[in-house]
Amino acid sequence: MTNQSLHPNQLQKEELMNLWRYCFSDSETFVQWYFREYYKPEYTYILQEPQQGIIAAAMQANPYRLCVRGQQIPAAYLVGVCSHPAYRGEGYFRRLFPTTLIQLAADGIPLAFLLPVNNLLYRPYDFIYTHYRADYQLELSEIGDFLRKNSPSQDYHIALLPQPEEHWYLFEEIYTAYTKHLHGYAYREEKDWQHHFADWQMDCCRFAFFSRDNEGAAYLVYRITENAFEILEMAYKNQEDYLAIWQYVYTHRTQAEKLIWSAPMGDRLLEEIPRWQGKCTLHPHMMARILSVEKLLSQLNYPQWFTSAICLAVSDPIIAENNGIFSLEINQGIAAVRKLNHCPNAYCSLSIATLTRLVMGQASAMDLIRREELTGVENQIQFLERLFPKTQNFINENF
Repeated sequence: MTNQSLHPNQLQKEELMNLWRYCFSDSETFVQWYFREYYKPEYTYILQEPQQGIIAAAMQANPYRLCVRGQQIPAAYLVGVCSHPAYRGEGYFRRLFPTTLIQLAADGIPLAFLLPVNNLLYRPYDFIYTHYRADYQLELSEIGDFLRKNSPSQDYHIALLPQPEEHWYLFEEIYTAYTKHLHGYAYREEKDWQHHFADWQMDCCRFAFFSRDNEGAAYLVYRITENAFEILEMAYKNQEDYLAIWQYVYTHRTQAEKLIWSAPMGDRLLEEIPRWQGKCTLHPHMMARILSVEKLLSQLNYPQWFTSAICLAVSDPIIAENNGIFSLEINQGIAAVRKLNHCPNAYCSLSIATLTRLVMGQASAMDLIRREELTGVENQIQFLERLFPKTQNFINENF
């Protein structure tokens, strides 16, 4: 049985669509749209059973650019990971998945991320959670307590945009301002916005655009279903704009009783809601994995005041090129990364999953020391603590 993954041909598109229909709960409208407007065979990997050539396992690696330490990093969003029901338990996924990771690394993609249905499927391949969310389910009337304490301004013009795709650049401006101090988010171009709008419109969403003094201030993507006001995305330029969004949401309390929102970590609403118990739940969201240590570390931004060298002994059971000791030399913020063929006197040791935690800001070096996931000499640990502080991660991409 071959371990080699392949890109599908045009004749296999319908077969992939049927496999997607079987494995996922998406509507037929979405499936037709996705495979017409979004699917690309060059980003799709399959493994066929040898007798009849039926696709036994498949996955897609859609290209993105993520903000990592202030730099745009090419990344692959792994979606549509599935196996044919007749061939499950025969190891097709266990062969396809690592083979694809190795191929992506060879193609120069330094990072992969995914939204897991079951995280235990991906932990053996060293994916770890890097993004978390706070899931809110509360009475919409409770927002009133928050607003009474904060007195939002009334000087906003609010427009409901029936065709938001024509105004994507207005959304882009606000999204850019909103993500300025965040980490791990996806850079969006016009095509990305058009895909988002199409997806949201299939979910019967509405688009509220807030402006003040003739300038865009905030936007809100939401829908009202089954007596609930559900927020799918919001972005704003400052805290006053944030309050304006909640004032608008609160005016819908005669149409909906419940508020549903999967919020990014760090949002202040949790602190403002009385008796929050049972109304907000921590939700592990996105997983990530470094595919190329050398490529990723060499592309990141580093503090200009930092000039020193760190040696990292990395272990990676899947991608052989990531095994070994890497020298990270930084001179006034400029990095040079090379793999050493000898063992230095001082270095830090960590797994590829632990390095992902560190670089993606999910844990600091001192956190990892306490977890016994990182070992090394003290001065090198201190360098890592200063180079890779914890971050507030945000992402809201679905495929």
